[in-house]
Amino acid sequence: MLSFIAHEINVLVCTTIIETGIDVSTANTMFIDDADDFGLSQLYQLRGRIGRSKERAFAFLLIKGARENLTAIAKTRLEILHKFSELGAGFRIAQHDLELRGAGDLLGKNQHGHMAAVGYDLYAELLREAVKELKGQGTDDAIDPEVILPVSALISDKYCPDLHERMSYYQRLASADTPEKIDGVIFDLEDLYGDVPDEVHALRVSALIKLALKKIFALRLEISRINEKQLSVAISLSSQSKVSQEKLLSVMRDGPLRVTPQQKVLQTVGIASTHINEALLEASKQAINMISQHLLD
Repeated sequence: MLSFIAHEINVLVCTTIIETGIDVSTANTMFIDDADDFGLSQLYQLRGRIGRSKERAFAFLLIKGARENLTAIAKTRLEILHKFSELGAGFRIAQHDLELRGAGDLLGKNQHGHMAAVGYDLYAELLREAVKELKGQGTDDAIDPEVILPVSALISDKYCPDLHERMSYYQRLASADTPEKIDGVIFDLEDLYGDVPDEVHALRVSALIKLALKKIFALRLEISRINEKQLSVAISLSSQSKVSQEKLLSVMRDGPLRVTPQQKVLQTVGIASTHINEALLEASKQAINMISQHLLD
């Protein structure tokens, strides 16, 4: 490295150690082997090691075989790096990297996740809880249910191309506390971008189900398809759910629900609509109503 800096040699072959802030102002050409194996942020940091003076720089990203053999996410990473090459593009690249990898749990053990399900609001909430805990104020035991549907639920970049706009709509859906507010977000999307695709309708359904789950303090709802006429609905209740022991004993003896020792309630619900999103919403409502009627005080 010292020989390279002193211009005693003109070519340096090295590992990715150079991404950690090494500054060689005269370096103006870089070849990155197997570029498709690197993360987007890592590629950006590596590329930033050249062109650090007035000389024009060139970064060559090398891949094995044809472009067609690349995975979809690797191709996306390389396209983003190629698209954002102007001064100050780091922030935009970081946002795309966050969307590709997922946000993860800021204070938990998971290092990646799904942005459509997480959103920036969760960051703020986690930070608020952490600050309260450090101050000895205690934290709220608010339930944030997880909803798993057998369909895609997201705002795609094809429908809403601007990343900032997508993040804004995700934030609004995450903070919406009434069905009217959720429908208001969907209306604004339709007003700006045209007819809402099925995956956005599914996102609306997911948000509405979350509101209903919060009322019974449920932790999770998962729906899977049994056949063309039936859905399986599994709802996990929390310790805050006001389960009546008398009703629980009656259900375990006579039905119509199946309850595990972990307070997971299993139901089979008929498909009431030909449109899958409406069918999922109706099945969820029916399952939640059954729990309210047969299990809770």
